[in-house]
Amino acid sequence: LDLGSGCGDPDRTISVITAGVVTDFDPATVVGMQVGVTGTLRPVNIGTFNVWILFPRSSADLVLP
Repeated sequence: LDLGSGCGDPDRTISVITAGVVTDFDPATVVGMQVGVTGTLRPVNIGTFNVWILFPRSSADLVLP
């Protein structure tokens, strides 16, 4: 996935939501690392708030470094 100018640009933000699905994953352990994620990609558009959310289906959808 190429976000162009990167995730620092609010118009190019993708969040990976693992809470309640991948309970044994601690995102703080992979800060600054590349993580592979498979799942359902959904847009969230509320007024001027526009982001993409990626929902993994299980822990098998995460490829950790």
